Amino acid sequence: MEGEKDSIKIFDCLLRLIDPLRWAKKHGMHVGKGVTLVSKNNTTFGSEPYLIWLNDYVRLSGGVFYNS
Repeated sequence: MEGEKDSIKIFDCLLRLIDPLRWAKKHGMHVGKGVTLVSKNNTTFGSEPYLIWLNDYVRLSGGVFYNS
């Protein structure tokens, strides 16, 4: 059971690094259609991504930080 929890935490951390937009959606952030990240480097959605709402066709550049 403990090994399974560790695996889930590792997967979650990797997903946050590899695809931050997908990670944020998984944690409750609303993302409209056509939302893109220009650069995935240094993009973070804070500790409460479920408070963020991005409408359709938003483009985020690299190094964007959301603090909630």
